[in-house]
Amino acid sequence: MFYEIVVAPKYTEKGLEILHGKSKTLRILEAWKNMKGKLSLRQVGGGWLVQESDDLTPEDFQFKIPNRVESLRIALRKADDDVKGTTLTSDAFFLFAWKDAVEEACEGGIGVIAEPGGSIKKQ
Repeated sequence: MFYEIVVAPKYTEKGLEILHGKSKTLRILEAWKNMKGKLSLRQVGGGWLVQESDDLTPEDFQFKIPNRVESLRIALRKADDDVKGTTLTSDAFFLFAWKDAVEEACEGGIGVIAEPGGSIKKQ
């Protein structure tokens, strides 16, 4: 069985009217944000799990995302001498820019590079 589910803190009458006409398998749920310090209950196999609500939002964190070249350098550093002749594989295409991941991989000892190839911009 297939269901489409829309979850939002609230809906307008017009919004509900539009959503109700979309699909017979559409389920519309209303979910409110927990108040700070409120306990959260979840049913689990054989009982209940009680936990404090998670009051954090993405704004409470500082994310540091390394770029593809830095990610490759980290991998090469961790592999140490075991990298010679190995294969580098990606589920996305590699950019062929000067001093980018492909050149760094070759300089680091990678023997084969496998990737799906191409990009929309290359057409």
